[in-house]
Amino acid sequence: EPYEILQIQLNKVKEELELAKGMKGQRIVFIHGHGSGKLKNEILKLLKNYSKVEAYDASYRKFNGGATEVKIV
Repeated sequence: EPYEILQIQLNKVKEELELAKGMKGQRIVFIHGHGSGKLKNEILKLLKNYSKVEAYDASYRKFNGGATEVKIV
C-alpha cells in the first residue's frame, strides 16, 4: 500500500508539471511534509526528467522545511 500511495502522489506531481509546462516563471510548491524523506527524494528524482525546471527548498518560514518549490524556466 505505501508504494501505491507514493505512485498516486508522484502522478499528481507529474500532472501539475505538465499543466505548468511552457508557463515560464510559474512556481509550484509541492508539500511533502516531514518523515522518511522518501516522497521528497522521489519528487527530486522525477524532476531530473524535466529540462526547464529549477527545484529548491520552499520557504522554511511558510512550510517549516516540508516543501519543495519548482520554478518553470
